[in-house]
Amino acid sequence: NQLTVRDSNFYAIKNLPEVFTSGRFFLLLLVLFVACSNSNSETGEQIEPKTNTELVGYQDALLPEIDSFSRAEIITQLKLKTAEKKPLIVRVFVPLCDNKNQGIVPVSSTLGDGQNLKTNLYWGALYGVKTHFIKQGWQRVGGQLQVNDTILERIIFEKIIDSNRVIIIADAYAGNHMAACLNHFFEALADIEKINVTLDNNEVINCYQPDLVAFTGHNGLMDVMVDILLNPKAKKKDAIVLACISNNFFSERLNYINAYPLITTKTLMAPEAYVLNDAIMAWAKMEADAVIYNKAITAYSNYQKCSVKAASTVFKTGW
Repeated sequence: NQLTVRDSNFYAIKNLPEVFTSGRFFLLLLVLFVACSNSNSETGEQIEPKTNTELVGYQDALLPEIDSFSRAEIITQLKLKTAEKKPLIVRVFVPLCDNKNQGIVPVSSTLGDGQNLKTNLYWGALYGVKTHFIKQGWQRVGGQLQVNDTILERIIFEKIIDSNRVIIIADAYAGNHMAACLNHFFEALADIEKINVTLDNNEVINCYQPDLVAFTGHNGLMDVMVDILLNPKAKKKDAIVLACISNNFFSERLNYINAYPLITTKTLMAPEAYVLNDAIMAWAKMEADAVIYNKAITAYSNYQKCSVKAASTVFKTGW
């Protein structure tokens, strides 16, 4: 589709799903052919293919080979940063659960109101990011309501973990702005996002090149298509994606921007905050991948009331 050059280091390939680079393309093509041959079951209108008059051949920007790098360089960076008494920076992107605008099995009207911060399943509810992290002893040290039209709230947490200062900057996106949430998640990983946040004590925190970037919520790549970013010069960093079947949808995109898939998922799952909290706690202690993975499994098993064996089928670490 369209290749967009944003600067000399990275590129964005518009609307090019990873499926084009695999054998799944032919199966998808068949499904799309059948779907486009039928009428929309709700409106009765014929589905017309969308066109773009500015398309250029995506063959002019072939996707690179997957580089299954290890976390060794990332761990070295983290140890160096903590040795210098610098805080570890975590960015968290949360698209609010939205019955109307996301392809989800509907939840209650309050949990699934993509505009309601207080009751939303992934933010203000019992196991939402804001509520759960406060209950787990994270101190709220800053924040802002209505950051812009897409971000309904930004909250900043802080905690000392094994003498390491950890700062989380978590953004809650309106449920109807999934594409913006996904784009900003990938941009944070690709060293494109350049923002500062000010804590309540007026300390300014530079969020450029965060150490860990997480996405938790509905797997929006099932619903919308966003740019595939390519930046081989991005600082290597950890990524956590808590969303249904996220490994299949996110892992290649992460690789193109030097992001390591610390925790992704292989099945349908409930992307609630207890897994994220326990994973971050282990990560901040510089635990090995396997330990962080086991913490995620244990948290999911405890809160979902399922066996550890069953929970182990949900998550994946590494490539």
